[in-house]
Amino acid sequence: MLMEIKALGTGGAFSGLSGESRGNTCFILTADKRYLIDVPKDLFTYLREAGEDVKKIDGVFLTHIHDDHVGDLGSLLFEKYFVENKKLNLFTSREIFESLERKYTDSHVPIFNKSDPSELKHVSLEDYINLVEISPGKNYENDGLKVEARLNWHPVYTLGLKFTHAGKTLGYSCDTKYGARFVDDLYRRNLIDDKRLIDLQEFLWESDLIIHEVTLAPPHDIHTNLDELKALPENVRAKILLVHSDNITSEHVAGTGMKVMERFKTYEI
Repeated sequence: MLMEIKALGTGGAFSGLSGESRGNTCFILTADKRYLIDVPKDLFTYLREAGEDVKKIDGVFLTHIHDDHVGDLGSLLFEKYFVENKKLNLFTSREIFESLERKYTDSHVPIFNKSDPSELKHVSLEDYINLVEISPGKNYENDGLKVEARLNWHPVYTLGLKFTHAGKTLGYSCDTKYGARFVDDLYRRNLIDDKRLIDLQEFLWESDLIIHEVTLAPPHDIHTNLDELKALPENVRAKILLVHSDNITSEHVAGTGMKVMERFKTYEI
């Protein structure tokens, strides 16, 4: 079976505040099993609009804890726990999971005891989740799917991901500040080591399809400026779909080989 990716949302953190919403960026990945990549607020609306069934989701890859990527995780945990009687398979790093524990402790404990609703039962986040750790240097490989991670340059601990299935690879930048000169400067200032230099510069580019975040904001922004991606080699640009923006259109990338990812469209890798 081919690997497929479908965007449930392609917009930025504030999508819909001015103008039509593209939804916060998140995806359904199909690689024999079906996975969500991030769970923003209004996820269930996105699933309904896309004609997707939440009960057919086998797991979630979580990139970081900013609300536009994790805002509906609590609702999804409750759906799996109370409606489907199962835990959610969550693929993320130990660092991100520990941040989730701090974020969700108050809202998830205690709950009513199912056998006696007059009593309260104290639970932890692990009562709702089967954690599968992925992080830089700690890959996941099972069910015909291999997943590799890098540490992005972002204000919070954030993963960039590569998915390999049936001989094809999908690269996803997630939120990151990228720029060739910027990354070189981090290295010269000893803020990153040799391994992270290579990850930030080269981790994605040999993938068969690359989904990359982008912004038109000034270079000091915490995201990747469109001009930095335009400077990439032509053979790399031809594989890039752009996300996490509400104002970039096909006109902005005309002649570059890059395309703006379409919401609810399925792409084969």
